[in-house]
This record gives sequence, C-alpha cells and structure tokens, in this order.
Amino acid sequence: MPLVVLINAGSASASEIVAGALQDRHRAQLVGVTSFGKGSVQTVLPLRGGLDGAVKLTTARYYTPSGRSIQKTGIDPDLEVAQTREEAQEIANQAFQFTEATFRNALDADEGKVRRGAHEPAEAPPANFDEKKGDFQLTRALDVLKYGSVEATPKLPKPVATLAQEASRMGKEAPKTPGAASPAKP
Repeated sequence: MPLVVLINAGSASASEIVAGALQDRHRAQLVGVTSFGKGSVQTVLPLRGGLDGAVKLTTARYYTPSGRSIQKTGIDPDLEVAQTREEAQEIANQAFQFTEATFRNALDADEGKVRRGAHEPAEAPPANFDEKKGDFQLTRALDVLKYGSVEATPKLPKPVATLAQEASRMGKEAPKTPGAASPAKP
C-alpha cells in the first residue's frame, strides 16, 4: 500500500528517524519541509539516587538505515511543500528558521554537512488556496498518493512573482499574470 509521511520543522528526534528510515527503505515518500535536525540521544544520570538532581549527557547519535546523520541537517522531504505562503517566506528568509542548527552549543553535524540555507520552497499554496479552510501539505500528500509517486505528481507552476524575479536575473521581460490586462502603449 502506498504511504506518504508529512514532515516539517516540528518533526524532531524519533519522528525524524522513522521518516528517514521509511525514506531510505523506499517504503514512503516524504512531503513537507525539512525536519528539525535533532539527531542526538541524551541519557539522564541521577546524582546520589536523584537526591542531588541529575546530569543530562549526550551519549549517542541517531542514524537512518542508510547511515545518514540528521544532526543539524534534518531530513529533506521528497516533495518540498510549504504549509502556508507565510511559511514559504520564512524558509526564504533564514533569519526566521528555528532548528537544531540554530542552537549555539548543538552537537556538530557529521562530515561537515550543513543544513540547506534560505531558499524558496519548491511549492507553496497558490494565491487562490484558502489556507483557513484547507491544509495545503495534506492536499499535496493526497495528490502524491493519487498519482502513485512524487515523480508522477503534476508540479504546480511557480508563482508569477518568482517567475518575474528569475526573468529579471536573466535580463528578460517578466511574464504576465494570466488574465491580467497588458499596459496600454503610448
């Protein structure tokens, strides 16, 4: 039976390991945004039987079945989908991201890997999607189930603002919004 797992920046620790294991074994496809990135295990050691408190020590790292460490980097989804247009803007502006990598004393990632920086998510709710009535990530996850895989699922067109930015970088004219009136020529 096909399986899709929703993940986001709130998916941490054990939930990341389960999602990563399902992804590594090609048992499920992941939809959402990159997970939190907590790939360490802490052990609480009581002091004098707990009478003097306890010490919490990092004692191990989590790895997915293929050997990937998620520490500070998280699990990347197979189809990156922002929940809301606001979340898409936050992902594009790294200053608003809260992950394991933002903690000053977090355990370093393996092999010098770094978390993906600020970027525009592959998909975000279009302007006509009512975010108060619908769950965009769930809608896209259901699309993946309907079409059988992320690869077979039709991709959404990029927002016109994004296309205009790309055109500007390439020195081309910005695309027109469908149905929009063209400016009058003098």
